Amino acid sequence: MKPSVTPGMITIEVLTRSGRAAPVEFRLNRNTLGVWHRGTMTAWFDRNDLFSWLSAPGKPGARLWGTATTFTITETGIAITLFEVDAWELRPTDLDALIDLVRNS
Repeated sequence: MKPSVTPGMITIEVLTRSGRAAPVEFRLNRNTLGVWHRGTMTAWFDRNDLFSWLSAPGKPGARLWGTATTFTITETGIAITLFEVDAWELRPTDLDALIDLVRNS
Protein backbone atom coordinates (compact mmCIF):
# COMPACT_ATOMS: atom_id res chain seq x y z
CA MET A 1 0.00 0.00 0.00
CA LYS A 2 1.32 3.43 -0.95
CA PRO A 3 1.28 6.25 1.58
CA SER A 4 -1.39 8.92 1.19
CA VAL A 5 0.39 12.12 0.16
CA THR A 6 -1.13 15.60 0.36
CA PRO A 7 0.68 18.95 0.46
CA GLY A 8 2.60 19.12 3.72
CA MET A 9 1.46 15.72 4.98
CA ILE A 10 1.71 11.98 4.41
CA THR A 11 -0.33 9.25 6.04
CA ILE A 12 0.83 5.66 6.41
CA GLU A 13 -0.99 2.67 7.80
CA VAL A 14 0.51 0.66 10.67
CA LEU A 15 -0.70 -2.26 12.74
CA THR A 16 -1.33 -1.76 16.45
CA ARG A 17 -0.51 -4.33 19.12
CA SER A 18 -4.09 -5.57 18.86
CA GLY A 19 -3.61 -6.23 15.13
CA ARG A 20 -5.81 -3.38 13.93
CA ALA A 21 -4.79 -1.04 11.16
CA ALA A 22 -4.32 2.57 12.23
CA PRO A 23 -3.15 5.69 10.39
CA VAL A 24 -0.04 7.64 11.35
CA GLU A 25 0.23 11.14 9.93
CA PHE A 26 3.43 13.07 9.38
CA ARG A 27 2.56 16.78 9.22
CA LEU A 28 5.17 19.27 8.13
CA ASN A 29 5.31 22.76 9.55
CA ARG A 30 7.85 25.39 8.63
CA ASN A 31 10.73 23.97 10.69
CA THR A 32 9.30 20.83 12.30
CA LEU A 33 7.59 17.58 11.45
CA GLY A 34 4.80 16.41 13.76
CA VAL A 35 3.85 12.75 14.13
CA TRP A 36 0.12 12.23 14.74
CA HIS A 37 -1.61 9.02 15.81
CA ARG A 38 -5.29 8.69 16.74
CA GLY A 39 -5.78 12.46 16.69
CA THR A 40 -2.87 13.21 19.04
CA MET A 41 0.54 14.60 18.22
CA THR A 42 2.95 12.02 19.63
CA ALA A 43 6.18 13.85 18.77
CA TRP A 44 7.76 16.60 16.77
CA PHE A 45 11.16 16.59 15.16
CA ASP A 46 13.34 19.38 13.83
CA ARG A 47 12.97 19.20 10.07
CA ASN A 48 16.69 19.48 9.25
CA ASP A 49 17.77 17.03 11.94
CA LEU A 50 15.17 14.49 10.81
CA PHE A 51 16.15 14.83 7.15
CA SER A 52 19.84 14.31 8.00
CA TRP A 53 19.08 11.28 10.16
CA LEU A 54 16.70 9.64 7.67
CA SER A 55 19.14 10.22 4.80
CA ALA A 56 22.12 8.66 6.62
CA PRO A 57 20.77 6.95 9.73
CA GLY A 58 23.84 4.99 10.82
CA LYS A 59 24.23 1.54 12.32
CA PRO A 60 21.43 -0.83 13.33
CA GLY A 61 20.14 0.10 16.76
CA ALA A 62 20.66 3.84 16.25
CA ARG A 63 17.65 5.82 17.44
CA LEU A 64 16.10 9.24 16.96
CA TRP A 65 13.85 10.02 19.92
CA GLY A 66 10.76 12.18 20.02
CA THR A 67 8.33 12.76 22.85
CA ALA A 68 6.38 9.51 22.42
CA THR A 69 7.74 8.37 19.05
CA THR A 70 11.07 6.77 18.17
CA PHE A 71 12.69 6.05 14.83
CA THR A 72 15.07 3.05 15.03
CA ILE A 73 17.48 1.56 12.53
CA THR A 74 16.86 -2.14 11.96
CA GLU A 75 18.89 -4.64 9.97
CA THR A 76 16.63 -4.03 6.96
CA GLY A 77 15.39 -0.42 7.26
CA ILE A 78 13.87 2.12 9.62
CA ALA A 79 11.13 1.36 12.14
CA ILE A 80 8.81 3.70 14.01
CA THR A 81 7.56 3.00 17.53
CA LEU A 82 4.69 4.89 19.12
CA PHE A 83 1.74 4.40 21.45
CA GLU A 84 0.06 1.07 20.64
CA VAL A 85 2.58 0.34 17.86
CA ASP A 86 5.65 -1.82 18.40
CA ALA A 87 8.53 -1.10 16.00
CA TRP A 88 6.68 -0.87 12.69
CA GLU A 89 9.19 -1.00 9.85
CA LEU A 90 8.50 1.67 7.28
CA ARG A 91 8.00 0.32 3.78
CA PRO A 92 10.47 1.71 1.23
CA THR A 93 7.66 3.75 -0.37
CA ASP A 94 6.72 5.21 3.05
CA LEU A 95 10.33 6.09 3.83
CA ASP A 96 10.86 7.67 0.41
CA ALA A 97 7.68 9.73 0.80
CA LEU A 98 8.74 10.87 4.28
CA ILE A 99 12.21 11.91 3.09
CA ASP A 100 10.68 13.76 0.11
CA LEU A 101 8.22 15.53 2.39
CA VAL A 102 10.92 16.73 4.77
CA ARG A 103 13.33 17.70 1.99
CA ASN A 104 11.04 19.30 -0.60
CA SER A 105 7.95 20.78 1.03
